[in-house]
Amino acid sequence: MRRFAFAQLRSSWSRYVAAGIAIILGTAFLAAALLTSDVFRATAYTTASSDLKGAGVLVGPADHERHKAYAEEAEKIGQIPGVRAVEPQGAADLRINRSGSNFFLTVSPLTDAGTRPKLDSGEYPSGPGQVALERNMAEALGAKPGDSVSARIFDYSPQNDSAPDEEGYTLKEHSIDFLVTGVYFEPKLVFTGTSAYATAAQTDLWAKLSSNEDEAEDLLVFLNDGANADEVAAEIGKVTRGLAEARTSDEVVADRVEELLDSSSFFTLFGLSFAAVAIIVAGMVIANTFEVLVAQRTKLLAQLRCSGATRGQIGGSVLLEAAVFGLLSAGLGTLGGIGFGLGASWVVSRLDLGFEAVGIADVAWPVFVVPVIVGAVVTVLAALRPALSATGVSPVEALRPSTVGLGRGGSKGRAVVGSLTLLLGAVLLLAPAVTVLVLASSNKDDLDMMVGLALTASVLGGLILVGGFLVSAVFLVPPTVRALGGFAARLLPKNRAATVRLATANAARNPRRTSATASAVVLGVGLVTMMATGAATAQATAAKSLDSLIPADVFVSSPDGPLTKSQLDALHKVEGVEAFAHAWFAQSTGHDLRILIADFDQLRTAVNPPITAPKPDHIRLLDGSLSNSLRTGKMEIRFSDGTLASYSTEIRPDSEFKSFLDKSSVPKDTDLGSPHLFVAKVQDVKTVRKIQEAVSKADGGAFAEIQAPIEQRAMLDQVINALLSILLGLLGVAVVIALVGVANTLSLSVIERRRELGTLRAVGVTRGQVRSLLTVEGVLISLTGAVIGIALGLLCGFAGTAVLLGMANYAFAVHWSVTLGAIGVALLAGFVASVFPARSALRVPVVAALATE
Repeated sequence: MRRFAFAQLRSSWSRYVAAGIAIILGTAFLAAALLTSDVFRATAYTTASSDLKGAGVLVGPADHERHKAYAEEAEKIGQIPGVRAVEPQGAADLRINRSGSNFFLTVSPLTDAGTRPKLDSGEYPSGPGQVALERNMAEALGAKPGDSVSARIFDYSPQNDSAPDEEGYTLKEHSIDFLVTGVYFEPKLVFTGTSAYATAAQTDLWAKLSSNEDEAEDLLVFLNDGANADEVAAEIGKVTRGLAEARTSDEVVADRVEELLDSSSFFTLFGLSFAAVAIIVAGMVIANTFEVLVAQRTKLLAQLRCSGATRGQIGGSVLLEAAVFGLLSAGLGTLGGIGFGLGASWVVSRLDLGFEAVGIADVAWPVFVVPVIVGAVVTVLAALRPALSATGVSPVEALRPSTVGLGRGGSKGRAVVGSLTLLLGAVLLLAPAVTVLVLASSNKDDLDMMVGLALTASVLGGLILVGGFLVSAVFLVPPTVRALGGFAARLLPKNRAATVRLATANAARNPRRTSATASAVVLGVGLVTMMATGAATAQATAAKSLDSLIPADVFVSSPDGPLTKSQLDALHKVEGVEAFAHAWFAQSTGHDLRILIADFDQLRTAVNPPITAPKPDHIRLLDGSLSNSLRTGKMEIRFSDGTLASYSTEIRPDSEFKSFLDKSSVPKDTDLGSPHLFVAKVQDVKTVRKIQEAVSKADGGAFAEIQAPIEQRAMLDQVINALLSILLGLLGVAVVIALVGVANTLSLSVIERRRELGTLRAVGVTRGQVRSLLTVEGVLISLTGAVIGIALGLLCGFAGTAVLLGMANYAFAVHWSVTLGAIGVALLAGFVASVFPARSALRVPVVAALATE
């Protein structure tokens, strides 16, 4: 029977192409997902070691309260045998204003003994007042080598001579200028917290200006060739009398890599989840493929039984055939997935993102072995039922024509188990989500404790719900097919409706096979819909939260006083500003609270969420941010011209602003002066740049700050769109695999109905009508899977996002382009899947189709 199995593999290779594609895609997906962890590990190592600059030991204070004693003892480290150099890891913080935007610059000392950053242009700083800027920071500042940049250093400490604030600290500002000598590159994922480098002496000087000279510094210890890092670290502990904590670079990097990999595990699990779905769907396709093969070989298997083959030999030959086929397909898929992953890592490594390219030698052995084993095992498991069916072929069937009766549905026990599982899964999935939303609406503060439990219950409920569907699919899919087919038939003319009704009956005649095929579509479309719903809801919730915290697109203000007339005139002329409002600030007497004053009718056009007007002659205050002293019901405020006025307060939990007073309630003889704040609603992010340019060109001398929450929304949209692009790619893979399943189901349907199709053609049904019959059948199956998948995906997407985001300003959203696109793709997949089965059906002459064997 071994020769028979291999002979069937060779003779039926064309029939295996479809199933081979399914298992190749599934195992390639799995291999690529596993390879992702290797890419993340290589990238994490580069990221974790980037700020060590090649040092062998990192030294820091064991007790930060004794940092002065640590600094004295640390001077002895350079005398330890094996130590080549010791360099401090201090930093200075600078603040720069360009075009109305603030930039914060963290300057670190440039190493002399270790690895320096790679320069794009210019030279390394070598003297006082010289700085090398990181590429992105240089572009943001519009600076290049040779440019001079002005910056400020803030000294917030009790040591200087400015007037102390109420906490006993003082604030002093130092203005400095530095020369840009070079621009270097630092990958985005290898961000060390440094945005500029200067000499060690210059960095130390600037650090002292910001009162950082007393802070304990970490030290980089560079070793001689051949020195043992563990021995040097131990000696450092002895020499510094335990005041210093010394760790080898290997220990530091290992801890950082573990932390980074923990944070990136989501992406690996994300890929593995789709790989698991692809493997499961491939298993369904393989099962249908072997059903087709066994159905085609019924007479041949019966002849083997007549010649003495046992049931065990027949079943064993089918399983051997499946095992060999699975190993070959999984091997090809694994190699393809690894090749794709290696190529993708090479391409991404050239994008300056910080990802490291991995070579074939860097790939761990499980990446080669696990997908092959999984693919082979899934193939054999999928072939078990067809193999069992093959063992049921009796010798007498060699004398009968090849006919197959209607497929059986599910048993009553299966219906009961499936119904209970669906009910349990739905309760576990939805109950935590509803609970979180209800508690969040009642402003409960103890939700953090239950989110983990609620998420666990929802995930378990989702898995049980999907399992319940797979058990109950044989009862759910055929009625859905009939409902969709009946609805379509009522919409079409009579001559077309007959074809749809016949196709509907054919699609539902074998409930097990049709439900298995539709389930493959359900899993792929459902997972993509769930992720797209989660992404859209996260986007809507984040936008709603941003609107509640910062309810406008752009704010322009001046910390030095009111905005000047020239600045306001320039802002009014900016193209792309759809609406704007002026606002002023008044100070509450006896309280550290500023009151926002604006014309309500003007303000509501310039903010994003709808706002409600406060009561006349009332100051509206946001509940939850007030001390008891502000809950007296009365408040006196001082306007910018010194005028005092007393108002009643209106405390509301849904106030859009921390404090707000309508301008109409301001005393008529009060001179508010020039506005302190310009609030604007803009067309897009590009308008922000126009506002920055307008403010920078305006004269008047006032320093202006620009806040642009719309940029945060745009950045969030970019992340969501990137995620959706990945989802669409995954949807394509799922659809290809499901398409193969639909094609196999139609192929088996053609085999079973060979005489039926011949009869139809004999009584006058045209070739085009037969082709339409199979097309409608394929479309109904794939459309049914898409509809059920979308329903499950939306349900799981709602439950998951409600648990994770319910405590925020939750806003459920459906990504309609992905959702409706899934239906369109399902229609296309059903059409494409019917092409080859239709050709097969029409290739058989009418006389041959009607003949009995």
